[in-house]
Amino acid sequence: MAEPHQPAKSRFPGAGLAKGLAVTLRTMTRKSVTEQYPDAQPELPPRTRGVIGLFEENCTVCMLCARECPDWCIYIDSHKETIPAATPGGRERSRNVLDRFAIDFSLCMYCGICIEVCPFDALFWSPEFEYAETAIRDLTHERDKLREWMWTVPAPPALDPAAEEPKEIAAARKTAEKLAAQQAASAPSSAAPRPGADPRPGRPPPADGPAAAGGPGMTRLAATAHAMTQSAESHGFLSPTGVEIAFLLVGLLTFGAALVTVTTRQLVHAALWLVVALGGLAVEYLLLTAEFIAWVQVLIYVGSVVVLLLFGLMLTKAPIGRSPDADSGNRWAALTVAVAAAAALVWVVVDAFRTTWIDLDGPAAGSTEVTGASLFQNWVLPFEALSVLLLAALVGAIVLSRKAKAESSSPPVNSRAGSGGSPSVPDSRNHPIEGTRPAAPAESRTAAHPEEPADHQKPDPAHDPADAGTTTEQEGAR
Repeated sequence: MAEPHQPAKSRFPGAGLAKGLAVTLRTMTRKSVTEQYPDAQPELPPRTRGVIGLFEENCTVCMLCARECPDWCIYIDSHKETIPAATPGGRERSRNVLDRFAIDFSLCMYCGICIEVCPFDALFWSPEFEYAETAIRDLTHERDKLREWMWTVPAPPALDPAAEEPKEIAAARKTAEKLAAQQAASAPSSAAPRPGADPRPGRPPPADGPAAAGGPGMTRLAATAHAMTQSAESHGFLSPTGVEIAFLLVGLLTFGAALVTVTTRQLVHAALWLVVALGGLAVEYLLLTAEFIAWVQVLIYVGSVVVLLLFGLMLTKAPIGRSPDADSGNRWAALTVAVAAAAALVWVVVDAFRTTWIDLDGPAAGSTEVTGASLFQNWVLPFEALSVLLLAALVGAIVLSRKAKAESSSPPVNSRAGSGGSPSVPDSRNHPIEGTRPAAPAESRTAAHPEEPADHQKPDPAHDPADAGTTTEQEGAR
């Protein structure tokens, strides 16, 4: 009897983990071969089996494809029509007319038998594979849809590399060339505008030279002036619109909130002014027709980051009121660094978007599709770095909120040597102190000890050590 297979034991603990990390390290430095689909379409071979196209003119409704289909996924309906005789005394003919031709691709196994058995080449393979549907009933393509797939069927390769061009393609090419020649001959040469000329009436022709014509010899300063002139004429530089005025006002409000955030001495107020600044940025994104980025700004920064900062302030027991520690004597150095950073940022943005204009009246440019494609294709590394930074900030807030064991441990309640004074003692009237007995009534004490003198029944508190200690501890507790 054969023994069951025993898995090989590793020589040392963690061998499997080390092997997996070795594979990661080997492939980490190799060039990525990932294709950015759907932006980069894959190059499929000509005989790729994607979807079936129908050339209806060649179909004779012979039903051969439907009979040979092993999955019974082809549905054909037809009727017969009688064609009158072409000549007197001739015989009438009947022919089949196609009413319905449908293929259910949810049942098709792409065997290609229907294409091979068709005697009149009415079915063709298309490499198109983007026809997924959310409902299974939509995978049944009728003849109109199958006819549309014919536009994606590649042309068949020539039988011989030295073969002549097919007659149909040659005739179509000659016709297209003839029409292009006629159009070029009919168009007058004088009507063509000179390169760099302004087609609007009443405008003087530009001066000669590459700088005036916008050619390659134009300097950077001249190009900037030319772009600013065109933008002023087309966008109304001296007549701002309501959107531009609102953008300016919200920008000033956001700048003021950011200034108060870094200058106030109250940390909670700084966090609340930060909410105003981030909300102003969200409004600016809305005015720039970037709705998705605006809502991301509200949900992530205003709704998450600021809440994280407030939790950090509460966990670290930051001062609520005005704190002298929130200010620094290096104001001028900080102001210098801030102005230099702002100037560098403005210069970079202006240089990068010098001739870029946003059509505020057009469709929204910050859609989810465009933003997601740009984020996870071009900016995925900074995105992940930002997530790690936020995680580090959260962990740091938790670590700072925890106290050291020496600080968190408190002395025991009844320890006098450690504290150097009397511990807090509960009221002896409600809780008797350990080592003392509760005072009994005078009648009971007299009945229990009748031989004791009367003065012994009422001891003096000043001479009773137990009562004296109790009174002293009560005074200390009060």
